[in-house]
This record gives sequence, structure tokens and C-alpha cells, in this order.
Amino acid sequence: MKWSNIKLIYRRELRDQLRDRRTLFTIAILPLLLYPFMGMTFLQVASFLKDHTAKVLIIGHEEAQLNGSEISLFSEEEFNPRFLGSLSSQKLQLAFEKKPTKPEFNITKDAKERIKAEEFDAIIYFPDSFSDNLKKMLAEKREPQNNNTFNEEIAEDPLEPLIYYNTTKDKSSVAYQRINLILGNWKNAITIENLDSYNVPETAINPFTLQSKDTADEALKQEATCSKILPFIALIWALTGAFY
Repeated sequence: MKWSNIKLIYRRELRDQLRDRRTLFTIAILPLLLYPFMGMTFLQVASFLKDHTAKVLIIGHEEAQLNGSEISLFSEEEFNPRFLGSLSSQKLQLAFEKKPTKPEFNITKDAKERIKAEEFDAIIYFPDSFSDNLKKMLAEKREPQNNNTFNEEIAEDPLEPLIYYNTTKDKSSVAYQRINLILGNWKNAITIENLDSYNVPETAINPFTLQSKDTADEALKQEATCSKILPFIALIWALTGAFY
């Protein structure tokens, strides 16, 4: 094949493409219109979520209170400022409820319904005996005895606060990130307190573990993902199809 033939074919194809209004629009004009619009939309959504005040329900908050201690999670119905980090207390609107005594109460079902109804963005649940076990982990600055012995009863009941949220809701995901940060700071403070005490075993370095429960169904997760992608695809199709 000769180079002259290749150049001839290339020029003809290029000329045909430049004559096609659809091609010119898709390559040159559409990106200038679409990309700034997408960027502004994402920035507005991010700004809204950043400034959004998350509504958080605390169930069993009395289990996280350590009266007279600087590492109590709450202070005057707000999170202890010590654990907020870079967050502002205004970014969180807290509500408190005692644990229901009804035997048929199901915390997972209740949390899923209340988050779905947008009553709250996230829910924190502290189980029974959390406070008692936590105090056993911390307080007393025990005297050394019997070669660093430790009461094994402390580790019998795991310390697992539950964070309920919904990944298909942006507000709920933002609330979870803020809560996870605060509880992580609280956990680190408890760890430091443990290390300063006498006779601390290796297991006490992690006084409790955080668990999160995503209340969204798998089908809803897929629908949420598609709902964020399809509008942009449909917009491109609509704009380019208008030139056929």
C-alpha cells in the first residue's frame, strides 16, 4: 500500500467527519457544556453534604457515660468536644432515647425503618452492660499483684456499640463518617487510659470494637448506583440524538 493512498483515505475520512454536525457537537461543543455542568453539580452536592447537620439518635446513651471521668463520650447532651476533632458540634443534631423494655423490640428492624423514613440519618445503639464492662477496663489504677494478673470476667462480654446507617442515602453515609470519627477518637482515648494503668493485659489495648449495620437492601444499592449514572448517559444520548 502506498503512502499516497493512505493520505488520500485519511483526508477523505477527516473531511467527512468534519462535515458531520453530530461529530463536531460531540467532540467540541458537548464537553464544553457538559463537564462544567457536571463539575458544578458535584461541587454543590459536596458542599451541601459538608454543611448538612446530621440527625443522630443515641439509644442507651447512659451506657456510654462515665461519671466524673474526662473520657465520657457525652457532655451535656452533646458529644464531648475532646473527641470531635475537626468537626463542629453544630454538624450533629443528637436525640437520646432509653432502650425499650418490650421483649418484641428489634433494634435492627426499628433502625432500618426510622432511617428509611428519614427520621434520623444514623442511629447508635449501646448494648446492656456496656458501661459496667467499660468501667472494669479503665478506672482504678490497679496495684500490681501476682505478676500482672487481670480479672478475666472483664473480657467475657464483648463491647460492641452498633452504628446503623444506609449507604444508599448520602446524608446517612456522611453521618456515619462523622460518628465513626468521634467514636474512633473516644476509643483511642480509652486505649491511652488503659495503657497508663497498672496490670493492663494485651487484650485491653482494644477495649471495644465498632460494628456498623447497613440497612439498605442489595437491590436498593444497585438502584442507587444506576440512578446516579443513567441521567448523565440519557443526557448525552438526548443531545447527540437530536442531530440525527
